[in-house]
Order: sequence, then structure tokens, then C-alpha cells
Amino acid sequence: APDDRPPRRKVPLPTYPFQRQRYWIDKARLARPVAHDQAGNPLLGRRLQLAETDNKIRFESRIGFDSLSAYLMDHRVFDVAVVPGAAYLEIALAVAADIAATGVGATGRSPLRVNNVTFEQVLILPEEETATVQLVLSPEGPGYHFQVFSLNPESDWTLHAQGQLSPGYLEEQPGMIEPARLRAQCASELSSAIHYQVLHEHGVNITPDFQGVKQLFQGDGMALGQLALPESWRRWDDDYQLHPILLDGGFQLLLGAMSDSERETSNKETYLPFTLKWLQLHRPAGTNLWGVAEMTDSDEQSVTANISWFDEEGVAVARAEGLTVKRVDRKTIERHFKRQSDDLYEIAWRTRALEGGDTTVVDGTPGSWLIFADRGGLGAELAGRLEAARNICVLVYANVVDVGWGERSEPQQADVGVRVGALTPTYHLDPSNPDGFQRLFAEAFPAEAPPLAGIVHLWALDTPDASELTAEELTEAQTLTCGSVLHLLQAGLAREITARLWLVTRNAVSVGEARGILTVAQAPLWGLGKVIAQEHPDLWGGLIDNPDIDNLLAEIGIGDDEGQVAYRDGQRHVARLVRHQSVSSDGGLSLNADGAYLITGGLGALGLEVARWMVDEGARHLVLTGRRGPSEEVREVIEQLEAAGAQVLVANADVADYLCMAGLFEELDEQMPPLKGVIHAAGLLDDGMLEGQDMARFYKVMAPKVLGSWNLHTLTQEKDLDFFVCFSSVASLLGNAGQGNYAAANAFMDALVYHRRAMALPGLSINWGAWAEIGLVAEMDRQQQNRLAAIGIGAIDPERGISVLGQLMEQTESTQVGVFPMNWPRFLKQSPTVPAFLSELAQAQDSPPAAESVAIKHRLAQASEAEHEGILIDFLRGRLANVLGASPSQLDMQQPINTMGLDSLMAVELRNRIRSELDMDLPMAKFMENVNVLGLAREIKARLAKTWGTQPHGAQPMETAAELPDHGLPDLLIEMQKGDHGKPPLFLIHPSVGYVSSYRDLVHHLNEAQPVYAIQARGLDGEIVPLSRVEEMATRYIRDIRMRQPEGPYFLGGASFGGMVAFEMARQLDALGEKVALLTMIDTPRRPQRPFESEVETLTYLLNVDLSVEVDKLQGLGPDEQLRYFLEECKKTGEATLLLALDVTDVRHMLTVIEASGKAMMEYRPQVYPGRILFFRAEERDTVFSENPERDWMELASEGVEVINVPGNHTTINQSPNVRVIAERLETYIDIEGSEGETKP
Repeated sequence: APDDRPPRRKVPLPTYPFQRQRYWIDKARLARPVAHDQAGNPLLGRRLQLAETDNKIRFESRIGFDSLSAYLMDHRVFDVAVVPGAAYLEIALAVAADIAATGVGATGRSPLRVNNVTFEQVLILPEEETATVQLVLSPEGPGYHFQVFSLNPESDWTLHAQGQLSPGYLEEQPGMIEPARLRAQCASELSSAIHYQVLHEHGVNITPDFQGVKQLFQGDGMALGQLALPESWRRWDDDYQLHPILLDGGFQLLLGAMSDSERETSNKETYLPFTLKWLQLHRPAGTNLWGVAEMTDSDEQSVTANISWFDEEGVAVARAEGLTVKRVDRKTIERHFKRQSDDLYEIAWRTRALEGGDTTVVDGTPGSWLIFADRGGLGAELAGRLEAARNICVLVYANVVDVGWGERSEPQQADVGVRVGALTPTYHLDPSNPDGFQRLFAEAFPAEAPPLAGIVHLWALDTPDASELTAEELTEAQTLTCGSVLHLLQAGLAREITARLWLVTRNAVSVGEARGILTVAQAPLWGLGKVIAQEHPDLWGGLIDNPDIDNLLAEIGIGDDEGQVAYRDGQRHVARLVRHQSVSSDGGLSLNADGAYLITGGLGALGLEVARWMVDEGARHLVLTGRRGPSEEVREVIEQLEAAGAQVLVANADVADYLCMAGLFEELDEQMPPLKGVIHAAGLLDDGMLEGQDMARFYKVMAPKVLGSWNLHTLTQEKDLDFFVCFSSVASLLGNAGQGNYAAANAFMDALVYHRRAMALPGLSINWGAWAEIGLVAEMDRQQQNRLAAIGIGAIDPERGISVLGQLMEQTESTQVGVFPMNWPRFLKQSPTVPAFLSELAQAQDSPPAAESVAIKHRLAQASEAEHEGILIDFLRGRLANVLGASPSQLDMQQPINTMGLDSLMAVELRNRIRSELDMDLPMAKFMENVNVLGLAREIKARLAKTWGTQPHGAQPMETAAELPDHGLPDLLIEMQKGDHGKPPLFLIHPSVGYVSSYRDLVHHLNEAQPVYAIQARGLDGEIVPLSRVEEMATRYIRDIRMRQPEGPYFLGGASFGGMVAFEMARQLDALGEKVALLTMIDTPRRPQRPFESEVETLTYLLNVDLSVEVDKLQGLGPDEQLRYFLEECKKTGEATLLLALDVTDVRHMLTVIEASGKAMMEYRPQVYPGRILFFRAEERDTVFSENPERDWMELASEGVEVINVPGNHTTINQSPNVRVIAERLETYIDIEGSEGETKP
């Protein structure tokens, strides 16, 4: 920045052509002088000299944009810049110092303290102009009364804060503060990144130029923080008494002083300062301080605390007592602090090829498959291809032949001409009879049978096309699809089947621009499938629309984390939820006074709200339907509508009854003007987990949505409608545990409107979230509403909802739009990984959604084992209170949780939170037992001990056979080169074999002064179960390397699978606020293109063994005999030196580690790493891994991937002489990056 000017700020530019705003610099405006006294306090400004005196003193300043207080623009509440309460207090401190220095007024030179402050109204700063602020001092007793005003655009003055300046409070100097004692009381450390992520989740968005908290330590009801003024503002520090960034940093500690459970049950609502008892400045502050906040009182709406500021030596700088902050209600936030519309969403389809698409399930290990086959032949063809690859298949057809409950029919030959003579066990089931599915599993898959590899459901392909569909056939189609899947799922759960389930449809969803006629009867499966994914993620395979046989084999064989896939014209498309881009219409919505409008569900609260709006917009003829007659309250509303000039026809009609609705339309033709629009708002709820649902409840919920919308469609096809609007639900977009029937029903309506648009008919589906005060959600009790808020789902204000309805009805381009306020960081925490469907929204968040998950694991990792129980109790109390919609203080830790009102849906939510934040999957039964919070905490503690426990000392692997000096390091952190203690160490992560001897050549070629440590896998001794999740490995290994290097910058790397773990470590370290100076991957793939055929092939490839093994001899040996033969051949030829000191048992343990690494690789779903990757690529490629593995990581590294080609193959690039290329490049990078920051051992 130029001398004596504040740092420049970025301003947003338009990103779409239709955002027509002027963005050229207004030179005349910027040329105006900024009214502040350069020699004084930028916030207090200059004293005004007025011709007439009223015995008051006034100061005026210009603050905010392009001024010396431009840092205030970086303190934002949601979307707007808000002047923090700390700024008003600094103004008071500044004028107190001015009075004390000049001896003006009643107090003479007595020191002044700020007392009895009330924060009246927030000051929202304009984005591209300064704000005019005045301080008014009025003599009051021995001191002053002060008020801070701002000048609004109407030239009126608004009061923002007021209080008193009182003299004579420094007769006794404050005592010294003991930083060591406070540090001991605040044992849990949090990085600044996590601290500001928590603030972000509470709606306070503080950008780096206002971030004064550098480190945070939490204790019981207190928080200690290291505070520092950002470098860009230090040159003006002398102009302030206590810079607002440091003052506000102390206030921010109040949130850190709250317990996890208190923060959780606040539903991430925003807190703003309300009152302050007093503030005293003892001495000049400087730029680096410490602060401590201690809570003194709290309730459901407010928190009160005392805050102290002191320097490194413990000398007191300032103290505030009685700071009270209060929650801000949602309506106030939406009215004042949210400028951007962030509650509208739509589905976008992205073209995305399947990784490893050349490999299918027939290339993998043979298994058993259950195929619910269609009559078009795709299921039979699938069975034939699987059986040709030595898989076992069972075919099940929907019952169209009378073969009883589903008894086994004669085996059928798969009619694909692949495996002549192959006979497939075949069954016929009645989709409406759950008993048949239970008996199917019992007979076709007895306990002694091999476990199922997967289940593929294709019955939806047998449903009739929309052109042939009748209401009766539509009901039968739901039995065939949703009924069979429900009964299949329930039977599988009862038998504890763990196979994944894929649901296959054809043209059930609209993809991209080519929107053809849909097979709408299949669409409910897409809603149901999304709920299965939430309730039973371990059983979920995905939804696949319109695949051919090769597509299907690839999806069920390799697959990926995509849960919603559609094939069109040979291309694979995946679904993404994105923000809806509104298109401005030419004019407002015009309702025809000479037309009639039908509102189904029109006698409900939401329907009546829509009716009021339509009358306000000019409608004069309304038809309101309901299954029951109007109540007295409804009659009053109808009378009001009629008084406004509307004709209102009330019809007692069931929209799901075709004959009833046909009669109503005949009546309308006789009594009303032509029908011009339909709003279908009828609906029912009957929630329950799928395991306890039945088809009667499905039919009940689906009737008004499925049959109702279909009836309206068929009865209005020939009418000249202006609009046909379906009130759908967010449940069909996101899925919602406990609402399988509701999600399925609404998914039908979503598909129907696309179908209508393809027919050149009007259609709009709005996936509403929860409406506040009205609608089905308003009928929930307070506890249920709190649960929705606890998982991040907000409620739609009726005024906002009706406004959005009008906007969307104006936009003829829109077909399906979701409308739901959402706290995405909070919602995304419900899953251990971000679903692919939500990945683009997750990447758009300002902070990583996993920050809180890292925080709880980080707290546990830092704490002693004795402290784990208390931390877990507090964690569980907060999460349980969220789910129950209660206060943590109301929960009895000794009471069994199944007696607290925890139903199955709540239990799923609680399990998901534990799984998300602790990477631990507890069985559902655990939550329904007579276990209390204490018992559950101890259960989790015991499981964590098994995962994180200390490794037992056993036989050392080859590279550590020599006795190593005692460095106090973890057992698995191996010092490969001691090096210079002052240089940053390089940490290398084991490849999939678990051992780290493959790095010896690399270390040999590195400079002797370079310290190198390698992390070896757990489980090689056979006494400990290997880790099988990349995230768990990363968390554990971070603990290990921090024992050698407590803080960054870190230098990480790994070959093959080790590079993947290093990537996740870098991501977690970044989320913890640590710097990662180097992340290097050595030929690291995302996943293999083909599996290995045998254990011997696995070892041959991974250890680069070149043996001429007699295949016939191997086939005649058992597994251990094969390994023994393999080892003997290796020892004869000297191949694979790692194996020379190992026996069959050691190799068997290594294979267990390899299997765990392979599982971890296949299941890992990486999130974006905000850094750069140095990638070494082997020039010689093979068929196991992809041709260009570096491409898999390019979209995951926000700062790019630098690729360096290295001679050799996947294994030999780590060996001499090839590895010299890697060593030389690493030395260069470490020297450059290491010189930019000191590493603290």
C-alpha cells in the first residue's frame, strides 16, 4: 500500500453477464478527502468546533471503506460489514485519554474508566463509502455520559452505543497475572483456523486483516488466547489505546470459553454484544498480547464473561467485567445481515467418466450376486457376464406367473451366449409380500454360503411408459419398485446382509439440455434411494439411470463415490446440487382476474397463505380443495378473501381420487371462468425409519403426491394453463432419514414436471424446505424443530417463501428449484465424508466443513488418557442435546438414553454425528440399549484405545533390527537419517506393504544433513489390527510426527499409497492451522485399475520380484504352501531383500496390512487440499495403475500439481539410480521452503 494509506481491499466483480452493475472506479468519489485527523485516533476523529455551545463535546470521524479504519470492513456478520462493539469502546477509551491529557471538563486529570455500556443498534458499513460517526460527551456528575451516533442516508442520526466515563479507579494497581497457571487450566489447544471456523458457523465472518487470535486454549468455562495485531495494521498502532482488533480478539475468546455442548445447542446462532459493566485500560497495549475470558453466567439466550488482557510477562494491560452477549433471532439476521439469496438450489449434471472404466466387476474376485431381474433381459445378461467370470448369481423376477410365495423355479440358462450350459438359480417373488423376501435370503443364501458381493435391482425397468400409464397401473408400479426395495432392504437387515445395493432405472430423471419424455413411474425410486443412503450408508451402492450392460458392470464393479449416475448417448453424467441462478423476468407475475386458479391443500395454513398472495396479485376466482371441510379459522380467512373481491369455491375433494377430481373439474367448467393455473400443495407425513415402515404407510403418503399430481396432470392436459406448480420437498433432493415414503412421493412430482415440460406443457416443482410458523413443520413440537436446526436445516419465513414463489413462477426457464435455508458447514458434518452430490457446495464454503471433526479428535489426541472420558462425556452431552432439542444442563448423565425420548430417527442422527466426528461406527443397537451417557463415553473410549493405543514392542522389522538410540519417539516413527537438528525433517509415509525399507535408496541420495523419519504401518507384528481408513492413519501419524516436530512448517511425502496418506495428513494439518511447506507424492494413484489375482501376484508386483514361478505347481498348493514356495524362490535368487529375513507368518501379517491399505485406498474420498503437490511420475506404465495418475489429484490441489517424470516403473523409481532424480528435486524444495520459516523441534 502507498505510504500512510491503508491496505487495499478486494471487491467482488460480476460473474454473470446478466449482473448488470457498474464496476468502474468512481474517481470523483474516491478523490474526496477522508475526514480524519492523521495525528489522532482514526475512530475518534477530530473535535468539532461549534459556534454555539451546549456544554457538550463532539468528535467526528469517517470510518470504514478507504480509511485508516478500513479493517472494520473485514469484520462481517453473514454478508455485511458490521462495526464491532470493540470499536465503540476504543472510541470511549480514546476520548477518555484525550480528556485526561488536556484536563478538560469536570474530571480534570483523573483517569477515566468506561462504565455501564449498552450497545443499542449495530452499524452496518456501506461497501464502497465511508460512514460518518460522531461521539457526543455530556457532563454527568464527576464524569461524562457518552453516545456514539452515525449519520444515515436520510441525514438522520442513529444511536449505536452509550455509556459513562467515570474517574478515580487507578488507586490500586492490578496484580500480576500468571500465564503458566492459566495455561495449565486451559489444556486443550485449538488453532486459529478452527477458532475462526467456529465463528464462521455462528455467522461471524472475519477475514485475515481482522484476525487477532493466533492460538486458543480451552479450559472449564474459560479460554486463553494469544493475540497479535495483523502486520498490515501495525504501523498505526500508536494511534490507538487498545486496538479494536485486539480488543475484539479478547471478546472472541468468550465463544471459546463455552463448552462444546453449549456451543452445539446454540444451533450456531449469532451472538452480538449487549451490555458491558466496565472496561479499564491500565497501560499501553502494544501489538502482541494474551487474553483470558472467564464465563460468569449463561442461559439459553445470553452469556456473560470477564476478560483480561496482559503481556507476555503477565503484566495487566486491560480488564473488562460483565460483558454480556445475546443471541440474535433468525428474522433479525435475515432482515439486516443477509444480503445474498443463498437458499435457492437446482440440480446440475456434470459429465464425469468413471475412473478405471476399462475394468469391471468381471475382472475382480468372484463372489455371489443377487439380481432382481427385469423382463427385458438386462438382468439375465448381467448374470451371464458375471457367471462367465466365475461369480455365483441368483435371479429373482417379479411374480407374473403363479409360483406361490416365491418358490424356486427351474434354473434358467442365461440367454447371452457367454457361458454355455450355465444354470442360474431363479425365483419369482410377489413384490407386495415381505415374507417372500425373508424366505428368499434364508433359502438362497444360508449361513454357510459365501457372503453376498452385491445386489442389483432392475424391476423398475418393467414399469409402463408414461403414455400407457393409468392411475391403477401407477399404484401397481409403486408396489413393484418401492414396495420390493423396501421389503428387500428389511429382509437384508434382518439377515445382517452387508452387500451393497444398486437401484437401476431407465429415463427416470431428466439430464442436461436433452430433456425427453420420462418414465415417471420409476422416479420414486430416486427419492427412496437417497433415504437408504442416509439411513444405511454402509449398504448403499447407488442410483444408475439408463446404463447398458458394460456401464452397469463398471458401476457395480469399480464404482466411485458417486451415488447418482445417469447415462445419455454413451456419456456418464453425475448429479450435483448447485446454487440456482435466478434470471430476471421482464415484468411481475400477472394473475388473470378473468381466470380461475386451483389450490389443492388449499384449506391448510400454507395453502391459505398462497391464496392470500394470489388475491393480492389480482386473482379473483379461487378453488380451494381439502379432504375435510373448513374450520372456523379457515372460514374467517375465506371471508377476508371474499371481502377483498375474490370468488372462493371450497371443495371437499381427495386429489388422489380420480373420479372425485373429474367431477370437480366438471363443476368448475360450469361455475367458474376457465382454469388458468394449478398449485398442488396437498401432502401428508407418516415418518419412520425404513426398517420399521410398511407399504400401507407408503401408499398413504404417496397418494396425494403421486396419484394426486398424476390426476391433475391428466385432467388439465387439454387446458390452456399459465402455470402448473407442484409443492415438492427438500427430502426428494437430499434424502432425509425417516422420510423414505415422503422423499419417494415428492421425487415423482419432480419427474412429472420435467415430463410435462417435454410435452410443451407448463410445469414447476419447488422443493421447499421447512416453513416457519405454517405448514407441516409448524405442526412439529419444539423439540423436533430444534433437531432440524441442530443439523443445519433452517426454516423459511412465510413472507420470504411467498416472495420466492412469485419470483420462480415468473421465470419460465425454471423447472425444478430447491428453496431451503441451510447452514452447510453444520449439515455436512452429518456424514464422515462429503457426499458427491453436495461436493460443489462444500468446496464453495469459506472454511472446511471438517474443522470441528478435526477439533474433537485433536482435543482427544492432545489430552491424556485419563482426560478422555470427561472430554467424551461433554461431547456426547452436546450431541445428544442437539438431537433431543434440549439443553445439556437438562440431561441426566446416569439416565439411559433410550428413556430420554430418543427414537430410532434420533438414534440415526446421533450415530451419524459420532461417525462423522470420531470416525467410529457404533451399531444402532447400542443406542437402544439401557446405556447412559457415561457408559457410551466409556464404550467409545475403549474403542479409541484399540485404534489409537500404544503399539506393543515386538520383533523389529528389518530396517530397525539394530538397536536405535532412545529419542522418546513413537514405536512406528523410524529415524532413517539423523541429520542436522536445525534442519526441517522430512517425514515419509509407508507404502501399502507397511514397511519403509523401500525409502533406503532415497535417503542414501539425500544430503547427510537432512533429517529423515519414516512412519511404518501398525499390524506388521500380527498383534494389532492394521488401520484401514486413510483418515484414521493421517490423524494417528500426525500425533506421531508432532512428538518429533510439535509445529510446522511440515515436509511430507510418500510413495504409492503412502502419498495418499501424506495428502490427507497435509489436509488435516492445514485444517488445524499448521503450515505444510512440502507435500510430495511418488507415483500415487487414486485406486488400482485391476485387482491382483492372488497373494503371490500381489507380492510379486508390490516388491518388484522377477521370478519364473511354475503356475501349475502353485495351483496345487494351499495358501501358506504357496507363500513358502514363493519365499524359497526369492531366497534362491536374492530377489526382494525385504523378504529374506521374513517367514510365512511375517509375510501373512504383511498381506493383512496390504489388504487394509487396499481397503483404505478404495474407500478414501479425498477433499480439496488448499496447497500444492510435487508429483513424481514413473515413466514406465503398466496395467495395474492408470497411465497418468497425477491427473486424479489435479482437481484436489487448489494450488496445482507439479509433475516430474522419473525413469523406472511404479516400484523401481524408488531404487537407484532412478531415485536420484527424486532426491535432487526434494533437496532443492526443502532448502527453498525450509529457509522461509524456522522449524521448532
